[in-house]
Amino acid sequence: MVAVTLLAGCSPTSSNGGGSGDGPVTLTVQQQTNQENLFGFVAKEFKKKYPNVTVKLETVSQDQKNGSNLAVLGSSSPPDVGMIPINSEVYTQLTAANALVPLTDVWKTDSLQERYGDAVANSLLVKNVPYTATFTTVIYNVLWYNPDIFKKVGLAEPKDHRIQSVDELIADAKALRAAGYGPLQIGGSSGYHASWMVDALLPTSVSSDSMTNYLQSYDPSVGVTAKYTDPAFVNVLSTLERYRTSGVYQDGFLGQDAATAIAPFHRGKAGMAIGGNFDTAGFDQEKITFTPGWALFPSIDGGTPTQLSLYSGDAVGIPAKSDAIPWAKKFIAFLMSDDMQKRAIVDTAGLLPAVNTVSGDSLKDLPDLTQQLVAEVSKDGGQPGWTSTVPGGFGQQYIDPLLQKMYGGSLSPQRLAEQQQAHLEEFRKKGS
Repeated sequence: MVAVTLLAGCSPTSSNGGGSGDGPVTLTVQQQTNQENLFGFVAKEFKKKYPNVTVKLETVSQDQKNGSNLAVLGSSSPPDVGMIPINSEVYTQLTAANALVPLTDVWKTDSLQERYGDAVANSLLVKNVPYTATFTTVIYNVLWYNPDIFKKVGLAEPKDHRIQSVDELIADAKALRAAGYGPLQIGGSSGYHASWMVDALLPTSVSSDSMTNYLQSYDPSVGVTAKYTDPAFVNVLSTLERYRTSGVYQDGFLGQDAATAIAPFHRGKAGMAIGGNFDTAGFDQEKITFTPGWALFPSIDGGTPTQLSLYSGDAVGIPAKSDAIPWAKKFIAFLMSDDMQKRAIVDTAGLLPAVNTVSGDSLKDLPDLTQQLVAEVSKDGGQPGWTSTVPGGFGQQYIDPLLQKMYGGSLSPQRLAEQQQAHLEEFRKKGS
């Protein structure tokens, strides 16, 4: 965690033409590494619409975004639009210190609650107030499978992209192993694949109200109505442990990162692999010799049907000390317009839009598999992943090593749940 004193709570003065008039303005906007083409395009188009505004782009790395950028955003001279990773302590500390400008008016004017959909929108609120706008979506917890191998082994392809039960997934994995193929390839040492599996199962084991509480209760202002020691959460962990003991994961998975784990699937040596929409470009680059099929992971038996997991953590916000807040709001609204979501996010960056008002026809140049995943989310909805929503220090960074210990046999599901609950109580006391 970055130790920093955040400067907030004061109304910024406008020494930069910070009003929304026609005077010259320099607007400083952060962009993330590998998204320079996206923000470069938006900046150019914004300049066309508002000739008096010069957009100055500053690049931050992934590590900076989740760490040292906290000091920059909370300083007395911050950028006007900053990169705010939702599932990070950077975001938690900024909101706790009132160091971000509420975007309630932007959300209302641009109908972001409706355009995000309630599940995503509600996961972005802090005490019912929006402080950020997420500008792209990642779909993950896709179970890729090799149809050719399934046919050779005698396995039926998942009907309607659904594996019907935990028992069916276990049976498929055993059949693949018996035929000499790898089962479900996951990167146990990746730092995220193990905890992704929690994201897939948790919404199927609990009520929607409990799921919302799991996503929000790290905030001490939100009452705890769903505990991590509750049977529903323990059942998720027990099911994952059953996957391990039943041979669902490949041999040696705990010592493999994501790339190492997925490689046998690319080479046609494994029947299944975990992934997301970001894999589709790689399928082409790797020149794989089959067209992957896809399915959703099974729900906890008898539970709510599984939905694809959504990561909406790439977001922007306005530091409270910005001296051009009205223009910063205009920039965020411009970024979130359907026009920019289509031309910048989809056409320029090849990413998925964050809103549901970009027509399916606008995605026609994306890979067919990506379009299929988008269609699935449009049809049956998506669920913000637990590890993609709560701060990393509370969620993914904390639980993933514990899951690795559980898979290694040194930690029981019940004990893991107790440690996560204790961490919740400690996290709430600290307020971050």
